[in-house]
Amino acid sequence: MVAKEKEKVVLAASDSDAGPSLDLSILEQRQQAKVTDKAYFDVVVGDDTKNTSRIVLALFGDVVPETVKNFKLLVTGKPGYGYQGTTFYRVVKDLQISAGDVLGNSGKSGKSALTGDVFPQENFRIMHTVPGIVSMQNTIDKQVDSRFFISTRQNVDLGYSKIFDGKYVAFALVIEGMDVVERLNNAPTNTGIFDKGIKSGRPKDNIVIQKCGLLEDAPAPLSSSAAATTSGDKPVFSGAQLQR
Repeated sequence: MVAKEKEKVVLAASDSDAGPSLDLSILEQRQQAKVTDKAYFDVVVGDDTKNTSRIVLALFGDVVPETVKNFKLLVTGKPGYGYQGTTFYRVVKDLQISAGDVLGNSGKSGKSALTGDVFPQENFRIMHTVPGIVSMQNTIDKQVDSRFFISTRQNVDLGYSKIFDGKYVAFALVIEGMDVVERLNNAPTNTGIFDKGIKSGRPKDNIVIQKCGLLEDAPAPLSSSAAATTSGDKPVFSGAQLQR
């Protein structure tokens, strides 16, 4: 059963006719990125387990169907493992926050729900041109498993986008809770194996995904989302003006 699933993922990932790039900072292209599902993380920091903060993600299942399928299985825990109870294990201030290690919470390991191991990068259609883009983290051999990161740069330009475009598979966007993402972005960290001369490290207080899942309400188009409004022809996400 696993081998059959793995073969299907390989075929999907090798499809060279994935389609044109999508820059979500451009209204016309944002309208082409159909939101197929909405997922949520209820996050707690430290020992304060009674006070949760919610992050809601719009998933682009028509653009990256296998990647979104993998994420949906992990966010619901259907394989018998998933994101619930795992942590945000790395904060790179003003760049990204990382999570999704379903094996050890260290950031060193992950496990796909599709193959039980890794699967190929699907495509790079969605660009990293707006705050709150959610992308899969790569393994050493440029495959993906369960680990992901959320972009935390508020003022995004094409130079920033080029750090990630063509290298990391983007599959979702934060549409509610960017204030929560910003708090996590500013969380105090301990330096360690992730420290490479930038303000980066493991959060001093555990940041735990206490609960997660899919939302049943019908997804709305990005162009009319509560978290994506427009000012002229430029979108504004959670109060952050994009630099174009």
